Amino acid sequence: MNNKNQEADQQNSTSMKHFIVYISFLLFSLGMMAQGGVPIGPIDGECTEGAVRYYYDYDRDGMGVAHSFIELCPDTTPNPSNYYTALVYGDQDDNDPDVTNVEKNWYIDGDQDTEGKYNASPIRSVLRPTLNNKRYVSNNTDCDDTDRHIKSFTWYVDRDGDGSGDKEHPGIKQCEKPTDAEGNNYVQNRDDCADTDETATLKLWYKDLDKDGFGDPNDTRLRCTRPDNFIGRAGDICPDVYGVYNGCPAAGNIREPWNTITTTTYDVQEQVKGKNKTYFNTLGKLTQSQSVDPKTKKTWASQILYDRQGRPALQTMSAPTNGEIDLDFIYREDFIKKSNGDIYIAEDFETSPENPKTVGSQSNTLGHYYSTQNQGEAYQDVTTRPYTRTIYSELTPGRLKRH
Repeated sequence: MNNKNQEADQQNSTSMKHFIVYISFLLFSLGMMAQGGVPIGPIDGECTEGAVRYYYDYDRDGMGVAHSFIELCPDTTPNPSNYYTALVYGDQDDNDPDVTNVEKNWYIDGDQDTEGKYNASPIRSVLRPTLNNKRYVSNNTDCDDTDRHIKSFTWYVDRDGDGSGDKEHPGIKQCEKPTDAEGNNYVQNRDDCADTDETATLKLWYKDLDKDGFGDPNDTRLRCTRPDNFIGRAGDICPDVYGVYNGCPAAGNIREPWNTITTTTYDVQEQVKGKNKTYFNTLGKLTQSQSVDPKTKKTWASQILYDRQGRPALQTMSAPTNGEIDLDFIYREDFIKKSNGDIYIAEDFETSPENPKTVGSQSNTLGHYYSTQNQGEAYQDVTTRPYTRTIYSELTPGRLKRH
């Protein structure tokens, strides 16, 4: 009986020890949670050397927060995906990588381009200021804090003082105009071909492929000397056809490098009631149609653009053109232009079929008539896409997907 009691006492003692160990571990874990620490992985007692503590660093600025950490053995690399990567703590705002626990200068960023005003008075603070709902950043490198597209100025030496910088000068990037020991002037261009000669500057040259003495304003080069087939005079409205009238031939005296059909309609009294001209490419596909309004004498045009597989993919609406020349008909390569002045091509509607590029509003182009630049017709509808699109199936190339 005594033996049984002794065995029971031993079992009870062992159970009590296990219970005490369990309670001790639970109290240790609760204590760590109260402190905010989260020891994950092997701790000091399980490492051959002392464990390394890594603090939670959400903004990855190298400084973590004190209340959340893990402990790893020295030979264990922390996983960056769980953000426990910082060896020091004290971050006052772990959502802002510009904020740690160090006081620094903050500068107003008026145009919100992430660069502060270069001559602004700084605010000293650990946290990013939020005064008057203005944005502040920790740098002052913005030379023009009212325009987000202008960040810095580049200055070029102007030795001869003619207002044009040396084209060979590498440039100095800073907000204030530089000065040097020689007292040279500095400007924000490098248009000078010979900076010791105040008469030598870069000049804009215009391509004159048809040799009529008028240059194409859409094909230019900025050079010190004249390139081949370029002249210093612009104004060629018909850059592919020789002519003395703003680069165009006289009415009725023009031959164009296109397959064309011209039709003139008369009434019973042999008065002209209508004229039109259609243009076809070398494959015989219709590209552009033009017609003259007998009442207003305006020439109206429309155009078809083909995709890379030669299928008709874009049909424009009609718009007046040729208004600046004394010609009823002349093929307009630039009838459809983009806002940057480039000619509209297949790439502009095929790259993103569901969101084709818009057209520009330059004079005598398709887009001008359907824009706010059209002052002649107050009630004309305005759109940046005055055309219809045909989208073909990718699986069955000849089948229409959308029109």
